[in-house]
Amino acid sequence: LSFLSILQEKAAREYGKDHVESLFFTHVLGLPLFLFQTGDIARHAALFHTAPPFGSLCPSLPYTWILLIINGIGQLVCVFAVMRLMHRTSSLTVTMTVTVRKFASLCFSVWYFGNSFSTGHWICTFLVFTGSYIYASSPLEDKRYRTRAREQHVSPRTALRPEET
Repeated sequence: LSFLSILQEKAAREYGKDHVESLFFTHVLGLPLFLFQTGDIARHAALFHTAPPFGSLCPSLPYTWILLIINGIGQLVCVFAVMRLMHRTSSLTVTMTVTVRKFASLCFSVWYFGNSFSTGHWICTFLVFTGSYIYASSPLEDKRYRTRAREQHVSPRTALRPEET
């Protein structure tokens, strides 16, 4: 993820910062790879049709297709938000944000399915929170925004990064 973020940051700097265009090309260029999985996709589509219907809301559509559609919409929202963030902030900020989001998702999963936290979970929890705290309280990043804000004569919250101007 970090390496990809750095590559996308460089591409955005060189070719422009249109997150919608970037989102389009990163997904369209991967579509031909699905040709190698057509048999597996067809097999799973047939399995999806054997599931019970969704209920009275949509009796003709199996619930697995509804879940797939909901998952697809959720993924679209998440990917769109990450692409937008990537074009507005540094790759390190994106990596930290995605790491914290994945960690929160893991914690929710552990809680929802009733699993317990192992020693490894607690070590990772410590590392994620420590890394997030160090990044969030970095005086260097804060100093950059304050300097940029003075140059733009605006508040530090609305200051743009040099590559955004």
